[in-house]
Amino acid sequence: MSLSQPALASASARGGYAWWYVEAHDTVEQRFGLTLIMFAGSVFSPHYADRLRRGEPATGLEHPAVNFALYERGASGRAAGLPSRQRLWVMNEYAPSALRVSERRLAIQDSFIDYSTDGKTHIELHEHATRFFGRPGQRLDARLTVTAPPPSQAPLELGRSAAGQVHYWQPLAVAGQV
Repeated sequence: MSLSQPALASASARGGYAWWYVEAHDTVEQRFGLTLIMFAGSVFSPHYADRLRRGEPATGLEHPAVNFALYERGASGRAAGLPSRQRLWVMNEYAPSALRVSERRLAIQDSFIDYSTDGKTHIELHEHATRFFGRPGQRLDARLTVTAPPPSQAPLELGRSAAGQVHYWQPLAVAGQV
């Protein structure tokens, strides 16, 4: 499976973007869930949106970002139907040089996703949790191996913009287990 095509082609266009998405739940205690999105062109970036509004030829490759959320269910587990609480949130943007992509690896700054030939997704996160007003949050250093159901599929074309840009979604592990 290639992590790079056609996603990078989409992210290299003016206003383009690509997402690599992982959602997983712990299967032992059924207590934790996580969502990870690595972006080439964060659609949540005020900097990217501002550049596009000013008419600059900004591309997604110039605005990589890491988004991670860790949720914890109530103490009685999923069966109790208790609401989840967000335990940690990361939403960090980086300089263009932080984005590095190969056939099986996507890295942004010090965090990365490796899609191995055995069908597992190996993730390392080295981020600061998001805090507001310019202060970094607590440090997150995590290693995860996500086992997905059957091998992930190729990128899906979701549609096209008025300018003809193709929008892709590349699910790596939509129902993974950690």
